Amino acid sequence: MTMMRMVLEIAMVIAVVLGMVMVMKVTAKENEADKTLPGSENGDDDNKDSGSA
Repeated sequence: MTMMRMVLEIAMVIAVVLGMVMVMKVTAKENEADKTLPGSENGDDDNKDSGSA
């Protein structure tokens, strides 16, 4: 019984770690996509609406 519980806990830890790695990869891809948008290299997209208010 304790062996089964230990295996289950190890499986849960591995699942959590793999989930965190997947989330980090997805956010890294989103950051890469943001860098490739036109105008983002100069930081223009953040300052477009600042002068109109």
